[in-house]
Amino acid sequence: MKKPVFLSVEDVKQKYNFTNLQQFRMRRAGLPFYKFTNKLIKYDKKELEEWIESRKNAC
Repeated sequence: MKKPVFLSVEDVKQKYNFTNLQQFRMRRAGLPFYKFTNKLIKYDKKELEEWIESRKNAC
């Protein structure tokens, strides 16, 4: 089984151009995320890409 690749909020900001506020709204809309500490949020890269793709297809 492959280990998941985790992306930080900053990684997502740089790679996908999603601001902190956009990421917050995406999490509220159901984007899967992992909260390691009170301020440390990470995303599984595969889950993030699947979620983005599913939202594209919904429009």
